[in-house]
Amino acid sequence: MFAQNLYVDVDMFLIFLRVDFQKFISNHTKFYDDKNGYWIGLHQSAEKNWLWIDGSNDTLRYWTTEPLSESGPCAVMIPDRNVTASWDKANCSIMNKFICEVTVTVREQKVNLSELTAQNEQLISQKTILEKEADELRRERATLERMMNFIIKLENFPVEEFCRQRGECFTIWLV
Repeated sequence: MFAQNLYVDVDMFLIFLRVDFQKFISNHTKFYDDKNGYWIGLHQSAEKNWLWIDGSNDTLRYWTTEPLSESGPCAVMIPDRNVTASWDKANCSIMNKFICEVTVTVREQKVNLSELTAQNEQLISQKTILEKEADELRRERATLERMMNFIIKLENFPVEEFCRQRGECFTIWLV
């Protein structure tokens, strides 16, 4: 009864199959072997009663009419069968997979709306600042491009001819 020992060792327990569990499990398990099913935590007592691992009596009785293997004092669920006729009696020493139910606690994460609003406003403010800086950089680039075009034109400017036409000269030093 490995699954029963596991129940004690790691605080897990096998599912007590009701119809809704049975349907869910049937839809989410695959037939992995033509001789084996999934242990479901049901076994036959010395008095020949079928009991769940918590000691309660089986009241569901979803036994198959087409057994897979030799009969035994433990129960397995066989996938791909009619949901209400999918249990088979099996020898407890067979190494079947088993179906366990665990309690999962989902913690709700509390969100501070005012904190999120403040963070959002801060991000919007940063975005506005960055957009202004980007505009300033675009203006500076345009100014630098105009200056470069002027310098290029100055290098090609006929200074001597200009001076002769005006009658006066001046010197421009470009660094």
